[in-house]
Amino acid sequence: MKKKFSFAFVLVIQIILVHGVKASDCINFPDPIQDGVTAQSSYEFEQDGDVKTISALAGLTVRRALLRDGKFYVLAVDASKVPQLLIINPETGSRIREMSIKGLNADVITVNGTARTHHHILSDIAFTADGVLIGANSTSVGNTGNGNQTGSFYMYKWEADDADPETLLTLPTDNVASVFPSGNNNSNFMANSIAVSGCSDDFKFFFDSHPGRDWTTSYGIRIVCWEVQDGARANVRYNDTKYNTVTHNGEKFSLNVSPLGDDRWILSGGNILPTEILFNWDNPAEGIATNGPSYTDFSEDLPDGASGASYFKYAGKIYMSAPVYESSAYSVYLFDITGGFDAAKKIGEIKSGITGGPNYVTSPVVVDDADMSVYLLVGDKLVKYSTDLGTGILKTSGKKSIQAIRTSSGIEIKLDGPSKIELYGVSGQLIDKAIASGTYSRNLANGVYIVRVNGEVVKFVK
Repeated sequence: MKKKFSFAFVLVIQIILVHGVKASDCINFPDPIQDGVTAQSSYEFEQDGDVKTISALAGLTVRRALLRDGKFYVLAVDASKVPQLLIINPETGSRIREMSIKGLNADVITVNGTARTHHHILSDIAFTADGVLIGANSTSVGNTGNGNQTGSFYMYKWEADDADPETLLTLPTDNVASVFPSGNNNSNFMANSIAVSGCSDDFKFFFDSHPGRDWTTSYGIRIVCWEVQDGARANVRYNDTKYNTVTHNGEKFSLNVSPLGDDRWILSGGNILPTEILFNWDNPAEGIATNGPSYTDFSEDLPDGASGASYFKYAGKIYMSAPVYESSAYSVYLFDITGGFDAAKKIGEIKSGITGGPNYVTSPVVVDDADMSVYLLVGDKLVKYSTDLGTGILKTSGKKSIQAIRTSSGIEIKLDGPSKIELYGVSGQLIDKAIASGTYSRNLANGVYIVRVNGEVVKFVK
């Protein structure tokens, strides 16, 4: 089944599947390698295959889904908030593997005779620019003797798809020294949502914080940012948002790094329109950001609560793909945000035909030279839309994507049959060339690589 949609738009990406990326050490949103591609005033997309049901997500609630290197990384929880980290094939909806959550902390503390534990053992996930997965719990960190604390805070990292999580940072509760970095209240319910900017050895970690131990309507919200260098917290900034109540934001709002600048962050979903925040890091001392954060409101027509937006660069432009839930139906609104959120221009709309909910939703985009594909994920439903700008041939759902898996030692590629494999460094040097069947593997140092399998190309980050 194919449905046509015609837009005045150029598609968008979340973080990040770009087939071929310019050499760079640490860029959150890299420019795709495109040969003479220019932004056009309109594009035509076809629904590429039927809507798929992801059986691995049955009975689970999705908290975050990230499309990277040809795979969906999905954080979902069951009714008891037990987390699962699943890797899903975006072409078929099948599960590739379940990532390890071995060693995640589930503190149980006693406060005034009552046992308490974390709100979420694993609350949210985000990728660093060099491909390390970061995760965190959500909990209330309190001052010594505070009655609202629910346990210590933990930040984790996964170095590879098959690796166990490592505890990167801890912020102990029942400790006066933890008050400031958790949000500077006597108790700080922190990290309902997170975002990350930069590479794994030097990145900024962004999270929400408000007083208390649960999500109530009477509290204000602060936005907190840590500078993390070589596995240690080196700096802290925070400030109240102008949307300073839980009522205004809504519990389901999320945080994302902005494609418009490495020190800019985006709040969206819940009850608010997408809003961009800029932190001022000029003052090297720990403390409140002296001139920030500053805010840029979204200028275009978009329903409050639109969540799961995705961003990327295409032909010198910056675009946003915003899933929308209205009247029990899901659409994708498409915007040019090159000039900023306050100058956003709506340039297209997809009506997916998926109904029900509301559910978690996101719509990242894959760029392949001039061609683009939108992957709309709604709860456990997945559907793809594609263009045929570069070759004149619509990419079909029968095409096999490269399943390149990061291992602790290097790369592993699952193959359907005899395949021609070429492995390049990001600067173009040929590292290996082989014909293989079944599984191809090779030890690699940390870095960015380009993999070509039977002519299909994908970026790979070790």
